[in-house]
Amino acid sequence: MTVDLILAAFDVLANVTSRKESNEKEQSKFVVRSFLFNKVPLLIANLSTSFFPPLTSEFCISEALTAVDTNIFPTFSSLGADSSYDNMFSDSVIQNFCFACCLHGLLQESSIEGLLGDIPMQNLPPGGRNNKERVLQECLADPGKPEAYIEELENMDGNVGAVSQAITAVTLLVRSRFVFH
Repeated sequence: MTVDLILAAFDVLANVTSRKESNEKEQSKFVVRSFLFNKVPLLIANLSTSFFPPLTSEFCISEALTAVDTNIFPTFSSLGADSSYDNMFSDSVIQNFCFACCLHGLLQESSIEGLLGDIPMQNLPPGGRNNKERVLQECLADPGKPEAYIEELENMDGNVGAVSQAITAVTLLVRSRFVFH
């Protein structure tokens, strides 16, 4: 089921990308990419709690990625070698997905090179995985912080869940202060 979930997410992104109509294509592509990088790792993490050994999330991710079409989702070395990929993706979707999974503890960072068959061209986010409580405290302590975090909501690094939860909490706190004062 986990392998199928990953493959389905990549298939949906491939289908959105290959659509002929372009008026909503970019927005749809953004939403599906966000789902792939920010939600699928969380779903895998939840599913992995019911895995029986020797099944692991890393095995499922590896199995799924071997079935992903690298003609549609090339690695960085392929992107540089063939300019026809420029219209589809400006980065390696598979690599971004691997790092999002790594961020959630589903893969070891050392495994990514083997999964990609290429040297990764990125790293984990410098601050590591966001934590809702830490982000919330930073937002409450510094009035300029929520705006900076709101800009992070467009990131495709698998790290926006805690930010969106904290921003929602800050918004509710601010709103409740206006209602009760």
